[in-house]
Amino acid sequence: FLISYCLLTPLVPSESYTYQLTVDPTRPQLINLYWKLINSDEIQFELHCQTTGYAALGLSPDGNMPNSDIVIGWIDSNGPRLFDTFATRKSSPLKDAQQDWTMLEAREVNGFTLLKLKRKLNTGDTNDIAITNKPTFLIFSWNNQDPISESWIYHGPNKLSIYTTLF
Repeated sequence: FLISYCLLTPLVPSESYTYQLTVDPTRPQLINLYWKLINSDEIQFELHCQTTGYAALGLSPDGNMPNSDIVIGWIDSNGPRLFDTFATRKSSPLKDAQQDWTMLEAREVNGFTLLKLKRKLNTGDTNDIAITNKPTFLIFSWNNQDPISESWIYHGPNKLSIYTTLF
């Protein structure tokens, strides 16, 4: 598996992870997610996405954007950028007043973006969805353009959702 994966993408996980997910098996290079629990109250994700713009990962109650908890990251001329956001409807997400995600690493390599980030499983923030061991919907979106400041650029058809268990 590792040999074929390396031929599809220049990115490999930056460290060892307990879990991994190829979001779209028909396009295995497009989005890959790796994660592990840190202690008993935090989770660390490493998102690999075939884009040189932004990549977003969200927790959703039903696989759609409304009422989702979304983290958006990218690298621009000012360096890595990361925003904790939430969506109240199918439109641009809103910046959360309480920024609960921490960027650990970000880089672009040959058309791919790597975002390594972490947050508490339960932040206590009403705009966040608690991460538990129950099945949940993960949503993903991306765009080959970076947002301008906090003005998100619509992802268009670049979105996926998957129902999975995180741990």
